[in-house]
Amino acid sequence: MTARYVKTLAGTGASRSSRGVETTSLLGMKHPNPGRFRGGDPPRRGGAAVLRPVVGRDILARMTDDIRKLLVRELRAFAREVEMFPDDESLFRTVPGVTNSAGNLALHVCGNLQHFVGAVLGGTGYERNRELEFQARSGHRADIARQLHETAAVVTKALGQLSSETLDRPYPQRVADLELPCRLFLIHLAVHLGFHLGQAGYLRRIVSGDGRSSGPVSLKELTER
Repeated sequence: MTARYVKTLAGTGASRSSRGVETTSLLGMKHPNPGRFRGGDPPRRGGAAVLRPVVGRDILARMTDDIRKLLVRELRAFAREVEMFPDDESLFRTVPGVTNSAGNLALHVCGNLQHFVGAVLGGTGYERNRELEFQARSGHRADIARQLHETAAVVTKALGQLSSETLDRPYPQRVADLELPCRLFLIHLAVHLGFHLGQAGYLRRIVSGDGRSSGPVSLKELTER
């Protein structure tokens, strides 16, 4: 497959696509055809052609599926963590120096993904109550585990219908007053979920004294559809 590149016109922000022979950019990339840009020679900075690769649709599609696998894996592991608490009360227990219980963290990651992936990207109509995610002080393990599995299903459906064009554009909403590429924000959501999963795992061990593992971050699960 021939790689596509975009030449950037320094100082103008304009760009043109090209295919062709080999030239080395500032990043050390090779371009197949330095003299065949539409509109003239490739722009140069310090004697080297300035070239920017364009991410292909097939790569973006694979990236979406990889992010889906990570999110679903962590949500399933979170549900296992919740189910391993000895009782419903301990799920919402904290220790000195820890603000949020594992129950609150579970509700938080569900609300986070139901909103940013389900509602914004998937059009589910989900209405988030972020304050309640942290204010809840009781709940049933079975209900919260069910919410985590339901969130995994929403993520799977929403990302399954996400186009490569959407992934390559800015995320539809500004987050913390920032405009981020959709693909980067989805990676952030996966890291955010993994962060809280780890917190919940240690909280379970501390409040219950049970050092067993729920089997998070399983590589085998990444090979499953």
